[in-house]
Amino acid sequence: AIKPTTDDWQVFVHVEDAEGRGERLNADHPLRVPTSSWKAGELVQDEFALTLPPGWRARAVNIFVGLWLPTTSARMKVRNPEAVRTDGSDRVLLVQLPVAG
Repeated sequence: AIKPTTDDWQVFVHVEDAEGRGERLNADHPLRVPTSSWKAGELVQDEFALTLPPGWRARAVNIFVGLWLPTTSARMKVRNPEAVRTDGSDRVLLVQLPVAG
């Protein structure tokens, strides 16, 4: 957290076909510790499980993450796009993973 907020942002997780065929899975979820209770400088860990549906065709997936505000659907701005992998839409590319088939 850079500074406190009164808003409760949620995590969005977009799992997309790394080959660009359009397959996508959303794993959006609220955080265990609401952002309105975060203190400046605090690190907050978030864990979640993800299962690809049967028949998923992609050989690899890109996992994009970010924060969004459910009341307005606004995404939190990525403030350091030169230092992280982002797609320019306030989504950070967390990782690209191979899919075992």
